[in-house]
Amino acid sequence: MDPKEIRELLENIILSKNIPPKSREAVHAERIIRITSGGQKEYFWIFRGKNRDYILIPGYSCTCKDFIIHVVSEKARRPCYHLIAQKIAEKERKYVDLNVEDELVDDILLEILWNNYSPTLRRILIARTSKKRNS
Repeated sequence: MDPKEIRELLENIILSKNIPPKSREAVHAERIIRITSGGQKEYFWIFRGKNRDYILIPGYSCTCKDFIIHVVSEKARRPCYHLIAQKIAEKERKYVDLNVEDELVDDILLEILWNNYSPTLRRILIARTSKKRNS
């Protein structure tokens, strides 16, 4: 499936409101994270799973096995629920917005690529939650 098809499918899913419950739940649970660094206008999207994290390129790609096995090989005619959740979160502005140091962005992305999980991201999110509670 090429990127244009993926984007069209995502748009159709959102417009038809035929959204997988897992995607809706992920948005509600704040599992979609947009990471920026310093004053950069570029950002990275991460799906924080229960046991794994995924790097998302909106409307294009996800590092999950489902996407790689089914969407890339064209066995599936639907993007993974992670990409659908990202699209919803971005549209509704219901994502966690993190601004971190450049080095931490590198650490997060490399941890996800190597280990499918980012302890650095989890520490940042926990510290952020603690800070909000104490405010």
